Amino acid sequence: MDGKIRQRHSRDDKDRIVEWRRSWADACNKQFRKPGIHASEEHHPYADQEINKIPQEHMGPHANNVEKHARRLKREGFPVDKIRHTEPGKRNRLVDSCNQAAAEYHRVKNAASKDPRNGCKDGKYPRCGNIQQILRLCCCIDLYII
Repeated sequence: MDGKIRQRHSRDDKDRIVEWRRSWADACNKQFRKPGIHASEEHHPYADQEINKIPQEHMGPHANNVEKHARRLKREGFPVDKIRHTEPGKRNRLVDSCNQAAAEYHRVKNAASKDPRNGCKDGKYPRCGNIQQILRLCCCIDLYII
């Protein structure tokens, strides 16, 4: 032994996580049933819900504080290249861009199927701007495949 704690993952751990998610969703939905709240929480992963999104990485309290501080500095006009970010924050911003680009891509693609004037010309959707470039980047880093 090298003195390090090794964590073993078993099927029981995965089942426990699913149970925690289910319990959390149940607790949230119980609160959502109060008058005036029209929302619900689902414990299944996006893929099982057939939601075409990439999940974001969990950020702990330290990373959240660093990212909050970075947003404040950016708002106040601090030079962007001097602002410190966390790796989970960087990845989550990329994931968010990919999710937004994919949603817009599918929105325009669906609009094109209903009205050919919104359609594709030379392989590009005119109302999407740089969406296709963002999606190519997401595919290159194995985050998203259409």
